[in-house]
Amino acid sequence: MKNNVVPIKNPTKKIVIFFIALLLLTGGTAGITVVNKYEDRVLPNTYIGEYNFGGMKKDQVVELLQSLNDNLASKGILIKFKDESGEPQSFELNPLLVLGSNGGNTIELISFDPKQEAENLITYGKGQGYLNLVKSFTLQLNRKKEIKLSTLELDRKRIKSAIQDNVTELEQKPQDASLEITSIEPLEYEIKESKKGYIYEYDKAISEIKKDWEQLNIPEVKLTKTIKNPEVKASDLDPLVSNLDKIFANKIVITYDEKREKEKFWEIKPEQFKDWIEPKKEDGKVVLGLNKTKLSNFVEKNISDQVKRPAKNAEFEVKEKIVTKFNPSQTGKEVDIQKNLTKLEQVIQTRMKSEDPQAVTNTIKLAVKKIEPDTKISDVNNLGIETKLGTGVSDFAGSPANRIHNIQVGSNKLDGLL
Repeated sequence: MKNNVVPIKNPTKKIVIFFIALLLLTGGTAGITVVNKYEDRVLPNTYIGEYNFGGMKKDQVVELLQSLNDNLASKGILIKFKDESGEPQSFELNPLLVLGSNGGNTIELISFDPKQEAENLITYGKGQGYLNLVKSFTLQLNRKKEIKLSTLELDRKRIKSAIQDNVTELEQKPQDASLEITSIEPLEYEIKESKKGYIYEYDKAISEIKKDWEQLNIPEVKLTKTIKNPEVKASDLDPLVSNLDKIFANKIVITYDEKREKEKFWEIKPEQFKDWIEPKKEDGKVVLGLNKTKLSNFVEKNISDQVKRPAKNAEFEVKEKIVTKFNPSQTGKEVDIQKNLTKLEQVIQTRMKSEDPQAVTNTIKLAVKKIEPDTKISDVNNLGIETKLGTGVSDFAGSPANRIHNIQVGSNKLDGLL
């Protein structure tokens, strides 16, 4: 038995052929004139949101888009939310951020390029050549085509901050389980349970704002809450506290040995760092680490002043072809809190795993980091001078007076000479 398969013809092609035939049979010149009119205009029935841009020229599109954007900015963004008691609340977010007390500068939190959008609308749906224009025009006659802004940009960070300013006090941040060590000998501690939190979904709200603005609609956004679980639960600490006593098997010593200086060291006794111990999540696992703020306070109080050196900017001045000031830049240094935190945590975590925690090294070398100056000597001159090669100092002890005099005369003539 034969299957007779009838090929499906392209309906679009038929419509285009029909339309061209219609142009030729019924006032073809007038019809062609209508199609030609849309070469530099938006195709019929082209919408952004509720606004029909069909038939508009580029300058008309730009003018309308700018007017609509100004209207959106003046109306603001309505943010709706529920407070702690579940009561509905709202506030208006201004899309223009005013900087400074005098209001002299403003930043657009949401913006788009009207000229580029106009260009996109003019070219939208049109292919190359006259037949494609006829085809596009024909298809658009009896159907509505909705598009959205393509150049819209949002300052997500500032928008999020502006929303948070209005609602962050109503949030309940999740609380990780904590470990409070009250005594080392005998070892006594308390594990405090974690708590769930409720935070607002800022990113979701910002996406809704973007969606509305892309359609030239005045944004009216519902800010919803979501449950935020703690990272560390009390059950995560149970296997860790069984080795808690090993952490305090010995003190920790921080050493610092700089060239041409006497070695320095600082001791941190168990009674001191027991208050620094806190659980944290690293690489998906809960471990016992140290509180960064408490370590930073210890460093600031006991170590920083003995180690830090501020960076110095270069100085270079020339007057009448004579160098009157020449001070090369100097790299500074300061304690690297994060690296020292990592080193100390490695010590306590190694102790917890060791069968003999007293044998684990109790010494770390202080980590410091360089602080580069804002201005180097190469930045303040165009003569290729990048550094000072050396400095010589002498009191000319034992030299005869005439030699000292001659050296003085010569150095005065050469001093500052380029």
